[in-house]
Amino acid sequence: MKKEKGFTYEVILHNDKKYIGAKVGTPDEHPNYYGSSKKDSEYYQDLKNIGIKNKIIIFEGTKQQAFNKERELLLAVDARNNPMYYNKTNGGGIWAKSSNYKKVLQLYKKTKNFAFKVKMTEKSKLANYVRIQIRPENIDPKKVSNICDQMHEDVKQYGHLPSSTKEKESYIVHSLEDYQNVGGLINGNHTLNAALNCELVKDVPEMVIPYSEWEDFSEEDLNMLGGLLNPKNTFYKDESGDDFWIQHIISKKRENNIDIRSDENKQILKDAGYTPYQMDRKIFRNIEKNEKEEELTPNGMQSISLESKSQIEFMEKTVSEENESPHIIATSIPSGNYTQDRVLDDLEPLEKAKLKEGHEISMVVIWMKHRTHTHYVAWNDGLNGNPPLLLERKRRLRRFFNKEKYTIIFKDFEHLQDKF
Repeated sequence: MKKEKGFTYEVILHNDKKYIGAKVGTPDEHPNYYGSSKKDSEYYQDLKNIGIKNKIIIFEGTKQQAFNKERELLLAVDARNNPMYYNKTNGGGIWAKSSNYKKVLQLYKKTKNFAFKVKMTEKSKLANYVRIQIRPENIDPKKVSNICDQMHEDVKQYGHLPSSTKEKESYIVHSLEDYQNVGGLINGNHTLNAALNCELVKDVPEMVIPYSEWEDFSEEDLNMLGGLLNPKNTFYKDESGDDFWIQHIISKKRENNIDIRSDENKQILKDAGYTPYQMDRKIFRNIEKNEKEEELTPNGMQSISLESKSQIEFMEKTVSEENESPHIIATSIPSGNYTQDRVLDDLEPLEKAKLKEGHEISMVVIWMKHRTHTHYVAWNDGLNGNPPLLLERKRRLRRFFNKEKYTIIFKDFEHLQDKF
């Protein structure tokens, strides 16, 4: 069936404000089309009174692709909330699909069942493909070396890389036919790099996914497919990690309003190898924690990384300066990992050393490190109807040092900074 054509465009007015849109048909069929805004809209009035500075045709393809591209562009600049754009939504019109996940899963299962032929392709040809697999910049040299060593052994034994079958798909790479007119590598970055590094390897097994199978997919859909396919090399397995799926699901909720625990997300995670327990513990709960953190954190602020070199040095220096006083013993601990035993493991050697030197200790100082604003709130103010954690922790420490009658002080390191 012949698919309807469509195109995506951008209109720039003389005030430099922009409008992004899509239209069914071709630019030649609609040379004077500038959008479907209502006559009382700001865009329509400025279009009439200020005039057009330029109109750019950004994309031409099928109707579905054009409206998906519109949505992608609108989301990239958050046009709905961007003062330099007239668009009132980031939706991409009625033709923009919020998710193609069922088609993505169907296509993934087709690749698993070898619905498409595998052919041996010259590695030099594969090297010219556009690399669209997830995390293409994160090439792991150790992984590449591991695969290369195995390739070397196999080529020495068989004279070529073993053909891939349902039982053995170790070296297979997946590509999208005619992606950007040259082909796109959606899975197999490490395998291809290993082949390029191995002089004995001339050809690599390639499964080409026909254009008709993925032509209506958005970048989000392709990203999902890449996550499911990545990787298939059994010599050095390193599936798409939790962080990838967490960010993918957060993006779907933000952009398409798809619920975190939706059946769609559960099905995708199931196909990615997660059990229901793992989905809950590794993915859904972490996302919900992130949402709670965003809700509690003041606008324009973000948490300070406790792992940065400068922050570690600052915190160590602060505690060290406290301990320079002969009358103070001090330590620091993350609020999320606080136990009295951990605190005492640090304080008791300091106490013993200072008493041995004849000093009189009068104060105990605990510097608290808060990894997130949620930790800070739970510690100082209480969370979900619970009292502040600080109260009971301070009470217990005071009881432990009751005989010595030390003053117990808890201090907080700064944990928030302006967003960059």
